[in-house]
Amino acid sequence: ITGRKGEELIDQYLEKLKFQNEIIRFIWLNKSKESSYPYDFEIHNLNGNVVFTDVKTTSYRFEQSMIFSKSELSFISQNSNYHIYRVFDLNEQNPSLRICENIEILSKPLIRNISVFENELSINGSTLNSLKIAIEPTNNSLNFNDKIDLI
Repeated sequence: ITGRKGEELIDQYLEKLKFQNEIIRFIWLNKSKESSYPYDFEIHNLNGNVVFTDVKTTSYRFEQSMIFSKSELSFISQNSNYHIYRVFDLNEQNPSLRICENIEILSKPLIRNISVFENELSINGSTLNSLKIAIEPTNNSLNFNDKIDLI
């Protein structure tokens, strides 16, 4: 429910950007049902680039850890046009947004380490079925833009 509310706020935010001619268009992949893609929106910028965007929402403060799946991290490590839209303070009167444009800086070494771990497991006849990694948005490697009020 929290994730859906965050995506709805971003849908409204992107509609506003489109109306102001700051983006060409966007596609909300989960609008009717969960798509299972490693991102939630495709944003088509004025320069013709597509930015893959994942919305990470929390009812709490910005600093709350964000959870990533292995498939998300794999996709991020292969796509430099990937942004995290961090929606926070969802239960407050003024939920906010901060955008991170450099998440691949963390995803590449994480994917390398996951591969090493999977290889070690396979030597012992084991496999890794699923993986979730928590990343704090305050990580020194990440650069989040200034806060944007969503309401």
